[in-house]
Formats: sequence, C-alpha cells, structure tokens
Amino acid sequence: AVVSTQSRSRYFFLFSNEGELSVARVLDRETLEKVVLTIKVCDKGKTAKLCNEYDITVEITDVNDNYPEFLEPLTFNVKEDVKINHSIGKLRASDNDQGKNKELIFTVLNSVPQINVFSSGEIVVDQILDYEIFDRLFLNVRVSDQGIPSLSAEAIVKIIIQDANDNAPQFDKEAYEINVQEHQSVPYVLGSVSATDVDTLENGRVVFSLLESPHAFDINSTSGELPGRNGHSALIPLL
Repeated sequence: AVVSTQSRSRYFFLFSNEGELSVARVLDRETLEKVVLTIKVCDKGKTAKLCNEYDITVEITDVNDNYPEFLEPLTFNVKEDVKINHSIGKLRASDNDQGKNKELIFTVLNSVPQINVFSSGEIVVDQILDYEIFDRLFLNVRVSDQGIPSLSAEAIVKIIIQDANDNAPQFDKEAYEINVQEHQSVPYVLGSVSATDVDTLENGRVVFSLLESPHAFDINSTSGELPGRNGHSALIPLL
C-alpha cells in the first residue's frame, strides 16, 4: 500500500511506504492547537489501483513552556486609617499555557508585616498603618504556575499609604504667660503662640482662635500672633 497526505502541512511529514507520520518542525500549542490531515491510502494493483481517504486529527497537547507575566496595576493606594483585613486590591497575572500549567499562585518574598498577600493575589491590611512612620511599602512578589516543573516571575509591588487626619495639633508649650505694660500704644503685638500637626497638607495646617475673646485681645489665625488693643494682663484660653 502507498500512503500519502492530501493536506499540505508544514508541520507534519508522512512516509509513504511505512505510513509513519512525523513532526516536520517545532510545534507550539499557543499558535496551533489542532491540525486535520486527509490521508490517502492506495494498493499497488497493476490493473486498477484501489484507494481510500481518511481524515486524521492531530491535537497538540500543552507543555509548561510559558512563564507567567504580571499585569498592571502594580501600585496601590490605601488610607492609613483603614481597618485590619481591609482589601487594598488584587494582583493579576497571565499565563498562555493550559490546565495546571496556567493556574497561578502569589507569594511575598520579603517581610512586610503590615501587608498580607493571599495566594489568590488579594492584598489586605494585616496591621494598623501609620503614614507618619511609613508612607509607602514595597513587596517583592512571586507568581508561580502549577506546572511540573513550575515556572515563575517576580515583581515589585508598591503600596502608597495616604495620610488621614488622625493627629491633633500640639502647642510647643503647655502654658503661655505674656506680660504687657499698661497704656501701651496700639497697635502692638503682645507675643505669639506656636503649634504643629504631624499630618500633611490640609490635615497638618493649624488655625488659631480664642475660646474666650476679651475685648482687648485678638489672635492671628495663621501666625498665632496676639495683637493688643489696650493695656491688660490676662490668661487667655486658646484653641
């Protein structure tokens, strides 16, 4: 019998005498999953050849030959006042293989106690965050497939901690005592008070005011200066 392929294929070669089908070039399942070949078989009759045709389907099975790849985003923002177990976001990755070869798990390689990353890629808060101590954290994360042998990739994930208004302003002194001579000509400055707030931006901007405002006294809400109007001495509650 003489066997031949009626389908022109760049990927397979058929030996006509033996009927052996061989691979003609490197296969890649990610670009070619299946090939249908029409095979013709004929006898060697001298008076009349008798032939028949068959379709053969060749399916290319997957091997673990593709590395996982991280997908954006790799930077996440979180407020410092969120509760423990708050979900910050989820890491994503892709793998062009199939089955177990494309099942992915995530692990953190460095120690960052404030943050936990589950094998699914979900990022959660594991300890109370404090912007004033750390305003950003970096995780070295590995994503691995479940093929044998396993293939993996690594990436740096950045967690940006955003400030919350969680710190009250503090005066630089517990009490202020300011003396002024009577009949002082006006306008004049009795003195000033100072306070700071370790929060940032608007959360850290302090504004001064008087809880009780005697007619002779006022306060500059921005600078903390106490301009006098008439000569007096008093204890002034500050806010």
